[in-house]
Amino acid sequence: MGVVTVLFDYETTSVEEKMMHLRHEHEDIVASNFHSHVGGHHCMELFVLEGSLEEISTFVGKIRATKDTLTVDYSVLPVDDFGPLADMN
Repeated sequence: MGVVTVLFDYETTSVEEKMMHLRHEHEDIVASNFHSHVGGHHCMELFVLEGSLEEISTFVGKIRATKDTLTVDYSVLPVDDFGPLADMN
């Protein structure tokens, strides 16, 4: 499982369009997506991903390669290896 947070200036419309394109391109791993306005001129996109480490890394790489993003933060959680989720298989 992964969580990716992207911050960008809302006046840079190409970033928002690229986020939408990537969300649809990777709909098999995007479990959830949240858009929020932050401050006077910024937007935040938050993606919750469910997939393999390779799939998540590919998605994060495409987000990081997007021109005009201000920040890209992410974390990966190995949920298959612990707790009650491991017993579901």
